[in-house]
Amino acid sequence: MKTARLASLCVAAACVCAPMAFADGHMEKAVKARQGLMQVVAFTLGPLGAMAKGEMEYDAEVAMANAKNMEVLAKLDSGAMWPQGSDNAALGEDKTRALPAAWEPDSKVMEKHMAWVEASTQLVAVAGDGLDALRPAVAAVGKSCGGCHDDYRAEKNRSQSHGDCVDLENKNGGDMAKIMSPLFLPVIRDPRRTPDR
Repeated sequence: MKTARLASLCVAAACVCAPMAFADGHMEKAVKARQGLMQVVAFTLGPLGAMAKGEMEYDAEVAMANAKNMEVLAKLDSGAMWPQGSDNAALGEDKTRALPAAWEPDSKVMEKHMAWVEASTQLVAVAGDGLDALRPAVAAVGKSCGGCHDDYRAEKNRSQSHGDCVDLENKNGGDMAKIMSPLFLPVIRDPRRTPDR
């Protein structure tokens, strides 16, 4: 009798704890996925920002490829990456910088996300039209990103190794075109050209 009760208790405990363990694992995967998404967003915006600031020569093909990628990223259905309870208060500041306010009933996250979608769509419309057209469109995308981050992302403290977005600085100190990965961008140069060495 005692053994049967103990076995029942163990089964009940496993049934209760298993979903919690899955939920914890799911939360961490969701946070890592959105952090990865934000890294790709920053990577994609990097060459556009470098062109807009005059740190990289304007190239219509590169600008258009990155603008199209930005629009795809903005329109990506990323809702599963933002489950309730995946904020820095619930998971810890060392795991995420997302503030609980993003999930509050009066949150303006979706409005801010739509501003990013609209700015990215406008960027695609003008990216190939020259540097003067590109600059304000890139600024609008940056402003839309900042609009969400200002309200719903905690400041980065020195002990954090990563957050929900990466800094757009080029820490390699060089031409962003030389460090672009083909994993993230389509072929952006004419294949008849010889590659830069």
